[in-house]
Amino acid sequence: YNRKSIRLKKYDYSQNGMYFITICAKKREPILSKIHKKTMQTPVGADALICPDAKIELKNAGKILNKYIQNVNNVYENVNINSYVIMPDHFHIIIFIDDVAIKQGSMRASTPTNKITISKIIRGIKSLTTREIGYSIWQRGFYERIIRNEKEYFQICEYIKNNPINFINNIDKCL
Repeated sequence: YNRKSIRLKKYDYSQNGMYFITICAKKREPILSKIHKKTMQTPVGADALICPDAKIELKNAGKILNKYIQNVNNVYENVNINSYVIMPDHFHIIIFIDDVAIKQGSMRASTPTNKITISKIIRGIKSLTTREIGYSIWQRGFYERIIRNEKEYFQICEYIKNNPINFINNIDKCL
């Protein structure tokens, strides 16, 4: 059985750029978070992510995932997480790779033997969450989109910001 790759052929996923990534939980199980409509009485805990009109309550797996997403900027000196959202059965993230990054007041460049790729970053997030949870919660692979310009970047940021309330609205339509 040969699985067809969805990656662009001959594209260097370690080069400077922004990447919109979506990673799904195995069988799209809602194990990462719960999403509620935000009300005046909605309590906001330390483990909740706040979005316009919605509150994301992280489940245990979501808390673990959130910890490792927030740590990406510290682990990889030329990588920044610009935006992300943890949904019940998947998460979206924008990863920015800049091969000359300024960290802690010094300018460093990644070496050719130590190239960071999107696949390495995603593999790290998936493996660390799997190790801490004790079993894999992830579907194989991930979906990526290379962000090509500023307009596309802002559209994706808006999509990420509104994803929780859109999720609630879609559930309301089904009920």
